Amino acid sequence: QHGHRIHVPLVVPAAAAASGDLNFVMVHEGRGDINVPLKEGAVFEINNAVPHRVSNDADTWRIHLLLDFAESPIPASNHYELEQGQECGYHSLDKCAQHMQGNKW
Repeated sequence: QHGHRIHVPLVVPAAAAASGDLNFVMVHEGRGDINVPLKEGAVFEINNAVPHRVSNDADTWRIHLLLDFAESPIPASNHYELEQGQECGYHSLDKCAQHMQGNKW
């Protein structure tokens, strides 16, 4: 609740963005589909609770740095620091959470 997700596009296949092969779309209940223009270095925030979709039919990767933060302080028991070289992938969060107090995100 009251969280924010900041996107920093680091690599955007420009030709795919121009041709429509790369799309980032927010689905707004009252306004319909809203296209989010993707440009390297153009930072934007999304409400991750709002439905959205991304398609990348380009021949290259789309790479974004994602920064999540909360308006309210997060209890120290929910803090976790990665060790050098350690990876914590989106689909393996439960494995990473084993090292946190409470063992869950």
